[in-house]
Amino acid sequence: MQLNPDTIYYNADIITLDAELPQAQAVAVADGKIMAVGDDHEIKALATSQTRMRNLAGKTLLPGFNDAHIHVLLSGIRHLLSVDCSGPGIADVLEALRQRCQQTPKGEWVRGILFDDEKIVEKRMLTRKELDSVSTNHPIFISHRGFHSHICNSPALAKVGFSKNVAPPTGGKFDFDANGELNGVIHETAVEPIRAILPEPDEKQRLQATQEICRKLNSAGITSVQDGRTTAADLATYQQAEEQGILSLRVAAMMHYNTFENLKSVGIKAGFGNRMIRIMGVKICVDGAIAGRTAFLSKPYCNSADKGILAMSQEELTQWVISIHRAGLRPCVHANGDAAIEMTLEAFEEALQEYPAKNPRLRIEHCTVINDRILKRLKKLGCVVTPFSTYVYYHGDKLPSYGTARVANMFAFRSFLDNDIPAAAASDYIAGPYEPLLGIQSCVTRTDIHGNIWGPEQRISIEEALRLYTQAGAYASFEENRKGTIKPGMFADFAILESNPQKVSSDTIKDIMVLETILAGKTVFSRESDHAE
Repeated sequence: MQLNPDTIYYNADIITLDAELPQAQAVAVADGKIMAVGDDHEIKALATSQTRMRNLAGKTLLPGFNDAHIHVLLSGIRHLLSVDCSGPGIADVLEALRQRCQQTPKGEWVRGILFDDEKIVEKRMLTRKELDSVSTNHPIFISHRGFHSHICNSPALAKVGFSKNVAPPTGGKFDFDANGELNGVIHETAVEPIRAILPEPDEKQRLQATQEICRKLNSAGITSVQDGRTTAADLATYQQAEEQGILSLRVAAMMHYNTFENLKSVGIKAGFGNRMIRIMGVKICVDGAIAGRTAFLSKPYCNSADKGILAMSQEELTQWVISIHRAGLRPCVHANGDAAIEMTLEAFEEALQEYPAKNPRLRIEHCTVINDRILKRLKKLGCVVTPFSTYVYYHGDKLPSYGTARVANMFAFRSFLDNDIPAAAASDYIAGPYEPLLGIQSCVTRTDIHGNIWGPEQRISIEEALRLYTQAGAYASFEENRKGTIKPGMFADFAILESNPQKVSSDTIKDIMVLETILAGKTVFSRESDHAE
């Protein structure tokens, strides 16, 4: 049966990202999907008396943005329960924590997020003693912006029995002060014992966090996300949020590795779900972080003998990858450093040799520091990679630790595209800013917040960057036939911008205002309240 359009958007500057019709003026939507695309005259002719007509007055309409690796509910919960520790100085951070302690019963946890040693005035990490000066009546736990390093006060360390006489967990690391005492900074898997005892948010808090993070991401034009660490509780919350009508993002979930056995036992495979929530794979982590300078490298960091942190052995990694792949649940492996990426590729090769699969699209999350050998192996295996898209702009001040030669092969979108390796843009929020337009500018200019240029060899065009955030993101989750382009049959997920990113100076793309975000033909964000539904 021929549907009549519910809504027609016309007089628009439409970027379709469809090779057959790259530009258009109007789009008709029916039952949450795109019905027709073309010029104003032909599309307006489809209208009935019931069709809502939206004159966009020349504004730009394009597919809704898709973040290929972002921590969605985790970020929402952290925002809800934690103190903003972004500064500008350490004194400001300590005062914010002190105020929260005054409002918190003794003995209860006080948490902080968004602390960044390179963004803070003092350009250093907080210490255990500084946090003790705030309170020793509360365990205090602060997460670095990169989320792979954390700072604890003495009561927090005591809760899990950490001391100078205790070795960190495998894949973890403690930092020490000049006297050989723990300075409060812990890295990677050392955080797991603390995470295990942190109070869990209740159902009401989880739903509130979901609603608030959806609003935040919708306001940036994001309609789809690929959640980089989805727990069983998170999946349940997403389902509940959808039932209550407050989930305004399409979620492709990388399930936490501790859910694997349960998923396998009931026969769930990658792709299970509906239009809003799908299980995409299982996430495992091989090494550390770029922002925390703990990624596992083949050669040491600049001015250091350190090569980073490895979370598991080759044998353990290979066993995980083979088990997940064999179960049809798609391994999604966090690997930043070149040495960690090589290990991951070895595991992938063994898994595919033992259990061949057609178009498996095994994923390497981040895949940051690469070389020519890695490129060849990625292409041969058909891997999907999800490099950081906002990091050059936001984390440029951390890149000297990697050196000029390595930076030329980091966040290597140009190399991936030139070698036909499927790459999709990812923020890893909270670790990096989530705004896609900022990410597009970062990928196009390779310029940081201070105007410094990093790895100009990896610059890409604006159109290529737009595809990374739309079409490529859909491919990364096996949904390229559902979303990512504006053509008939695709989901009616759009972002409406005040300007066309292809028609402004590349160093002002991040300043373009998102006017409206539409999911399945319904407005989920609008700067003009009369358009909200």
